[in-house]
Amino acid sequence: MGTYIIKLILPLLLGFLLSTSTAHAERFEFNASNTKNKNLESVRFINGITIKSVRKDRNSPHKLIYLDASVKSISGPEIIENDYVTIESAYPSAQSAQVSVISSQCGGSMCGFSTYYLAYLINGALYVHEISTDNAKKIKITGNYNRGNITNAVATNVTEPQKNQYGDTILGTRILINKKGFVKSPFKRKYLPLVEVHPEDYFSNKVLRENLAKQVGFENFKVLRSYMQVASNSKLVDGQYIVISGMLPHSGADQSGVVVIDGVNKKYYALWVDIDSNKIDKGATAQWTEHIARIVSDAFFHSDYFLSFENDNFSIRKLKQ
Repeated sequence: MGTYIIKLILPLLLGFLLSTSTAHAERFEFNASNTKNKNLESVRFINGITIKSVRKDRNSPHKLIYLDASVKSISGPEIIENDYVTIESAYPSAQSAQVSVISSQCGGSMCGFSTYYLAYLINGALYVHEISTDNAKKIKITGNYNRGNITNAVATNVTEPQKNQYGDTILGTRILINKKGFVKSPFKRKYLPLVEVHPEDYFSNKVLRENLAKQVGFENFKVLRSYMQVASNSKLVDGQYIVISGMLPHSGADQSGVVVIDGVNKKYYALWVDIDSNKIDKGATAQWTEHIARIVSDAFFHSDYFLSFENDNFSIRKLKQ
């Protein structure tokens, strides 16, 4: 009899524990085409950090800044700056937020799109990640937050390029990987440990480094690795590409490098530059495209030079002083 009672009570007790553990979970939803969303001057998160969109004067761009960050617990862009930076919405409220949606847009007549970001909390730390550059303005974000932590966030109606001769776009889906960012659905999960980490995490990975090392040659790979000793963490771009860049110590970025990892198609691209010798080297496991070249050029951070790409080759030009 006692055994029977235990067998009867145990499922009921388990069901009760499961129901109470999810009782505090709430669902949030944001839709860029929904005019009911209110633009907010500032949002205060429950961990004490406040985000605010400010500008110096009418002729200056907007900047998203972080306030009250006595504990530096922010991961993402140090600053979001554009003609217009708008805090679109906050959940559950602007005074005690756990999730916030931010948009960034240029102010010209040709600026028909916005870049969207999601700011969210995980274990008290604030993360800010780009969702997409979207020109359909139908982007929709749904997810759950439970006691300050976001789970199962998905962005739909994200504008994605379609590989055909017309340059058509399709509406795709991106999934939030907590602490990493929004990735396209086919993104290979084995590359996730390379997001938001120092480049050395890639260069010391005996499996994931092999394809690029063989393609560029091991001596060149060692040079590339040395050119990226001083670096910030890698970034996720377009929900598909992991971009890492750095420079040789004490070189003023005259010797620097960039690596792009395509996490959907498992392709690798690298470029390393020695300005003192006027030398540019590159290698890849696939054919270079204009899009990859633009990502590499954007990641090249020398303050006096910029990279251009034409006829499958890079050239370096000095900025006008």
